[in-house]
Amino acid sequence: MPGAYLWGYDSANKEWVRLSVSDKGRIELALPLAEDWVSGWVNNPTAGTVIADTGALAAGYYDVDCFTSTSSSTLVSYQVEHRNAANSANLYVNAQYFRDTAIPPVISLKNHLIGANERIRVTAGVGITGGMFATIIWRRIAT
Repeated sequence: MPGAYLWGYDSANKEWVRLSVSDKGRIELALPLAEDWVSGWVNNPTAGTVIADTGALAAGYYDVDCFTSTSSSTLVSYQVEHRNAANSANLYVNAQYFRDTAIPPVISLKNHLIGANERIRVTAGVGITGGMFATIIWRRIAT
């Protein structure tokens, strides 16, 4: 398939390399760092209700994907928040709006720097009649 490559970790040189047929046996295959996820569902959440929260994360660069859905037939808003280590203030906020009949937006943060004990969470932006669901999937891609 043009444009698709297989990557492997060369543990002797401690680097990721594009593989070729001649690399067989020289390279160990592994994912660079683990992927993790959290999901939450809240019925009739009020503004600011936390739907999903990663908890404190290790420092590093992350790829983060946030997925949401709702059972509400009215316009729904939510926020993806990057919180400080004390979980007392937002360092970054991305607010979105959608209806249950629309394709809900996916918020992706790529190569996003997160400090020690900081977190990503999804909160309800306004009071919602109905339920709201959120999933956060994150991968630390570098330390």
